[in-house]
Amino acid sequence: MYGKLRSSLQNDLDAIKSSGLYKEEKGITSSQGAEISTINQSEVLNFCANN
Repeated sequence: MYGKLRSSLQNDLDAIKSSGLYKEEKGITSSQGAEISTINQSEVLNFCANN
């Protein structure tokens, strides 16, 4: 049912990724604050209020 739409969206997503405009979200493993821990790093400065 969604074959054409899914294919179109996948093509758009692939184009975004190949142009370097895609950003993976980092999984936060600590409570939110000025310093947080993520899946890949133990200490990261957090400049965002909407995590």
